[in-house]
Amino acid sequence: MFSILLQSVAKLYASSYKEYVKIQERSDKREKSLIITSQGLKEINHIDAFSNPRIIGALDYLSLEDQQIIPEVIRKYANALEKSRLERENIKIHTLPSSRPIRNQIIHMIESIQKNEFSIPITPDINVCISKAEETFHYNNQCNFWYATNADGHIIGSIGLKRMDKFNGEVKKFFVHQDYRGKGTANKLIQKMLQAARKNGFHTLYLGTVSLLKAAQKFYEKVGFQQIEKNRLPMEFEICPLDSVFFKGSVREIAAYSIDE
Repeated sequence: MFSILLQSVAKLYASSYKEYVKIQERSDKREKSLIITSQGLKEINHIDAFSNPRIIGALDYLSLEDQQIIPEVIRKYANALEKSRLERENIKIHTLPSSRPIRNQIIHMIESIQKNEFSIPITPDINVCISKAEETFHYNNQCNFWYATNADGHIIGSIGLKRMDKFNGEVKKFFVHQDYRGKGTANKLIQKMLQAARKNGFHTLYLGTVSLLKAAQKFYEKVGFQQIEKNRLPMEFEICPLDSVFFKGSVREIAAYSIDE
């Protein structure tokens, strides 16, 4: 039974029976596939022999009508998992080009989040650094601003890395469209940013955000940032008038978290 197989694999891996399961890398290095070994299949059969009678016995407490919909529910769930996997794989990260239309599309995406979703009272020049990216994000012969697109090529996220000094960087314009939050977009963007942070020799990253963006704050803490007081920000940090919550993170610690994920 499909449900039993899933439970059995979870039990095997959670119990650290690594000789029964092999980890295979996917195209996205943060995602992995579990491959069951021949020894693992034997163990699954043993587990099934124990659990099948109990699962089948539990069906006695379901009506015939409820029992009949179980295969359809499993099929729908399997299809949903596949759709989710394909959606994640189709998310691509690009370096910001000189194209004015693309820069305007990124600004439109960000302003839609700021104004329409959170009613943040932004000013016309709040996102001008994207239009003038050469002044903020171009250093060491590269552009350090990136954006994410979905399978249809629509812009769904962005992130930038400003150089403050030799060892410190500032994360800027980190936004993800609400339809793509919790689906790997933010992680892909932060991975790309971390690659550049390491390449540029940064040790520490800083960022600021608006107080009402609670989900974003939880994400920053989850990936290794720590909230700090405003007076602990470096003098080189460019404070946005709308920001009131600030974070600091070690590049090494954030990168270690990302690898674990």
